[in-house]
Amino acid sequence: MLKSRTKQNILILGSNSDIATSLAIKLSNYNCNIILHYYKKKDLITKKKLKFHNFKIKADLRNKNEIDKMFKILKKKYKNLHFILSNFSTYDNPKKINKLVNYEKVFKTNFFGNINVLISYIKYFKFSKKKIMIVSSNTSLRGSATLPAYASSKASLDNLVKSFAKMYSSKNFQICSVIFGPVLTSKLILTKGYKWINNLKKKLHKKKLLSTDNTTKFIIKKIFTKENINGKNFKKFF
Repeated sequence: MLKSRTKQNILILGSNSDIATSLAIKLSNYNCNIILHYYKKKDLITKKKLKFHNFKIKADLRNKNEIDKMFKILKKKYKNLHFILSNFSTYDNPKKINKLVNYEKVFKTNFFGNINVLISYIKYFKFSKKKIMIVSSNTSLRGSATLPAYASSKASLDNLVKSFAKMYSSKNFQICSVIFGPVLTSKLILTKGYKWINNLKKKLHKKKLLSTDNTTKFIIKKIFTKENINGKNFKKFF
């Protein structure tokens, strides 16, 4: 098991998901302070009954003032914020898929939300070591007929990672993104159903769908790695 010599403060943005809660539980075995962000719902956080010390913080990540307020609170509570997992997203409205308002809504959260997170992170933790990983999507590589705004926003984020890596190239700041292949989560089961999942498994042959365990192990490795991850767009499909 990887161990941290100093206590790591780790913020998980968008913690109401299987991957986020699984990551939080695994990080509880490490020397970490775990900060769980949520907005409207914290169902999964409550249902999991996390048996470790954690700090929950509420913020609307579409609102730059709330983002700034969140980081201001975190700065008062923690001297350093070592790592952020940006795991929040919104999706296209199928009834407005051809409307500009659909793209504006999705980009306001997925793209501009992350930009405001980055600006506040750098602002409040200017002199401490910082590392952020943005969860992207394989739709950023291939596009999507059903989620065009979502796919476009994720592709923009992958490019933003490269740009911010050049803008703030230093030992104190590292930014990367990660594209996971289909991950077997409760949301995938709910949205796609077992029939779709079983058909996908047949197409994969000997390859297996990613589990939350696979994804969280990958993230934890990048949290504690000594390698330079700045500007990287990681891909993990199987």
